[in-house]
Amino acid sequence: MIKQYFTQAWAQLRQQPMISAVSIAGTALAIFLIMLVVMMQQVKVAPFAPESNRDRFLHVHYMSITNKSWGEGNSSNGPMGIKTALECFKSLKTPEAVTIYTCMVISTPVNLPGQPATGIDLLQTDDTFWRVFDFSFVAGKPYDQATFDAGLPVAVITESVARRLFQTTEAVGREFLLNSVRCSEGCFYFGQHCLCAGMGALYFY
Repeated sequence: MIKQYFTQAWAQLRQQPMISAVSIAGTALAIFLIMLVVMMQQVKVAPFAPESNRDRFLHVHYMSITNKSWGEGNSSNGPMGIKTALECFKSLKTPEAVTIYTCMVISTPVNLPGQPATGIDLLQTDDTFWRVFDFSFVAGKPYDQATFDAGLPVAVITESVARRLFQTTEAVGREFLLNSVRCSEGCFYFGQHCLCAGMGALYFY
C-alpha cells in the first residue's frame, strides 16, 4: 500500500513537474516559516547564558504614578529611580538575589588619555548583577560588594572594547577615560560571545 502511494506520487511528479515543484517549494517554505517563528519565540523565553535562570527572573522596568488632582487617566510614566528601587525591592526576603541596573544601554565615549574618544554601549549595574547573570570571564573578575560600596571606578568590558581601546585583549588593570572620567583600579572583561541581546559592551557603576 505504501509502495503504491510512492509510485503514484512519483508518476504525478513526472507528469506535472512545474505544479509539483511549486507545491513542494510552498510546503517547504511554510514549514520553514513556522520553525522560524517558533525559534524567535524560543529565544525570548529559553534559558541560556548569561540568562541561564531566565525562567526564575522577574523584571520591573518602569513605574507609573498618578494624582487625583491630575484628572482621570493622567499619569507620569518612566524608569524607576534608584532610591525607589532600593526601598521596594532590595528589602525583599523571598528572592534569592535582587539586582538593580539601568533599563537601557547608553552610548558613552571612552578613550585613553590624549586619544580620540569612541562610543560604546554602557550599562550601569550593582555588584549583585554578576550573581544573577552568569557571564563567562576571559580574564579578571567582576567587581564585588566591597568595591561597589567603596565607589572605586572599575569597569567590566568586552574583548571588542578592549581591542578598540588598547589594541589588545590584555586589558586587566589598565586605565581609560569613561565619559572624561578616569576609570582605574582594575579593568576586567569577558568574551564578546557571552553578551546577550540588548546588553551593553561596558558595565560600570
